Amino acid sequence: MTECWINNLSIIPKIPQYSEYATSKVINQNGGVVIYVRDIWSATVSEPNLDDGNCLQIDIPHIATILGIYRSPSISNTDCFISSLDSVLSKCKFQHSLFVVGDININIISTGVDKSAFEYLCLLTEHDLKPAITRATRGEACLDHIFVRSSLPIIGLVCASNITDHDLVMSGMSLNKVKQRRPGTKTIKRNVEAITRELKAIDWQDLLGGDDVNVLVQSFTRLITDTINRHSTITIKRRSQNILKPWITPGLIRCMRHRDRLHSLCRFNPENLLSRHIYKRYRNFCNRLLRNLKRQHERKELEDGKHNPKKLWKTIKSICHLTTCKKEPLEILSISVTVTKWLESLTYNDTENLLKTLS
Repeated sequence: MTECWINNLSIIPKIPQYSEYATSKVINQNGGVVIYVRDIWSATVSEPNLDDGNCLQIDIPHIATILGIYRSPSISNTDCFISSLDSVLSKCKFQHSLFVVGDININIISTGVDKSAFEYLCLLTEHDLKPAITRATRGEACLDHIFVRSSLPIIGLVCASNITDHDLVMSGMSLNKVKQRRPGTKTIKRNVEAITRELKAIDWQDLLGGDDVNVLVQSFTRLITDTINRHSTITIKRRSQNILKPWITPGLIRCMRHRDRLHSLCRFNPENLLSRHIYKRYRNFCNRLLRNLKRQHERKELEDGKHNPKKLWKTIKSICHLTTCKKEPLEILSISVTVTKWLESLTYNDTENLLKTLS
């Protein structure tokens, strides 16, 4: 809850089975942020230093981090607020699920050119935060925001309220990650003989009796399409069934994925020397394993084709990457024939004068 009129003498009401937290920083008489957290979450609370605004940070272990923010509309210049918010968000960059919630008093659905809204949205985009609320919350302006960074399913709601002149904004997060299946490769097999046989048996005179050309074309197209579909089968091959390279086994794919996960951890935390050392050792091991398996496969292919010259040369071209067609490089700069003849006709004195003119 924002704009709670908190001062040094304020008493925060209690709710059973909830812990209440409030900001201690006083900006003006109507400022302040209050957050109630259910006791079973075992949350930790801190108050980041946010210029021109109030902020509470709630960390729920292994679930999410929530930033509750209030910015007073009486402060028209948003530069200090946006710069300070950038520092606060930078400290939360390693949180997988992050919520930025509150009454920011910056209209993010304005149709006009608003520099403060533009800079504010650019900052949130840099931190990979996406809006859960994109509807008006006070009149025709969206002043109450919920921005989320999470890989879990998120839903946002705006509910009308008679308590204040702002509507209530809510957001929910599912703790169960939805696994999206990657599309496979679609293969269509058609029985050409059956299609040809059925098309030959059709009496095409029935299509010549109408007067409307459009209707005749539609009937003809539908007849051809239905015939082809009846004698066609569609099979979908999953990505896991595709063979990347002959020497890459399922175990090697798991090894490569683990290498990429270690690389991501190393990039997210570049100051962790242990993480970088583990990644480099595993990367070298994986790359060395890939090279050895590739060499073994190529050696086996050469051994199998030593009695078949055609197969042997095909294998050599494949290993040396000689199967691709090489194209001549395009000439980006070309000098015309007249310019070439003029350059050839220049004498030594003419060249000296030309260089002096150019310099």
